[in-house]
Amino acid sequence: MKRLMLIRHPEVLDAEKLRFFGATDVPLSQLGYKQAEQLADFLSQRRVKAVYCSQLQRAKHTAQLAADRLELTINIIPELQEINCGRWEGNSYQEIVNDDEQLYQDWLKMEPGFRFPEGESLAEFNKRVMQEYNRILSTSIETQAGELIVIVAHGGVIKLILANLLGIKWGQVNCIKQDFGALNIIEYQDGYGVLRLMNDTCYLDGKCRD
Repeated sequence: MKRLMLIRHPEVLDAEKLRFFGATDVPLSQLGYKQAEQLADFLSQRRVKAVYCSQLQRAKHTAQLAADRLELTINIIPELQEINCGRWEGNSYQEIVNDDEQLYQDWLKMEPGFRFPEGESLAEFNKRVMQEYNRILSTSIETQAGELIVIVAHGGVIKLILANLLGIKWGQVNCIKQDFGALNIIEYQDGYGVLRLMNDTCYLDGKCRD
């Protein structure tokens, strides 16, 4: 059996401004740093076998805090970074509506052929993320009851993985909610994945079940 915990990084700087931060290496906010510490405390009480993360600092810093408590070395995987939003990077939703309204409407439909202007297409994003995720699955060690393999990544990355697991069409991927710091658990047995937990932030209020 392989039991993976997919974790979205905590809150980032200027999160309240609803900007497109895909490939932009934006740091955690002050609250985000606190949430990362809480996550590290939570994971330090778990049996974690390995820690993987995106190369972007919001994920890498989060993973490093937890790995230090666990006395593990993080595995930095560039392919797990968020989608490259091209010239939309750093812009607010309203700014994009004002400048590229039709393209914004196309983005809302989440068709596989959609490409961010001067950035990645959804098909390219899916290919790089799922190839690397499947590689991690094939090469990672087996887990016993209660053990975890942790991946710290981004909202879009995790939504994509869950959509592929659940057979959800790309146009409906935004129906999957991923809060900052959210926990998701998938168990694989004989190649078959079962979603055991989704979008849980229990550790932030100390209400997690053992």
